Amino acid sequence: MTSRVRDSAGFSLIELVIAVAIVGILAAIAYPSYVNQVRESRRTDAQRLLLEAANRQERVYTTSSPNSYADNMGSGGLNYPNDQLETEGGWYQIVANGTDTNADGINEGFTLEATALEDQRKDDCVVLRLDHLGQRTASNAVQDGKDVSAECW
Repeated sequence: MTSRVRDSAGFSLIELVIAVAIVGILAAIAYPSYVNQVRESRRTDAQRLLLEAANRQERVYTTSSPNSYADNMGSGGLNYPNDQLETEGGWYQIVANGTDTNADGINEGFTLEATALEDQRKDDCVVLRLDHLGQRTASNAVQDGKDVSAECW
């Protein structure tokens, strides 16, 4: 009686299909989480620039006579290269607006606004704002029908 011994030196087609299916399921679960983390890190760049511009606003206010906040980002304002500043990757555009203008045309307040661009518009926090009182707000921050603007900062 002779017995045949089968040499198995690789994967069968079924084993390969199962392995590909498992990798596909893991990728489908992990990719959305990864994309959300990337968007949150981009949001941090916008927050950093908003805080930097707010510091410049305070410097303008204390060095101007009469004390007044800048109403633009460019020269004559916060001295950035342009009136509209973009984050390093171009994911947010930041603008400055003078507010609470008194009868003499002096800006007694400011609002800085970062608006999402391109793919970043899919983030939960599309517009971030910072004002002269230090109030941090967000608009268009809705997730599953609930306001998540407090989580944007």
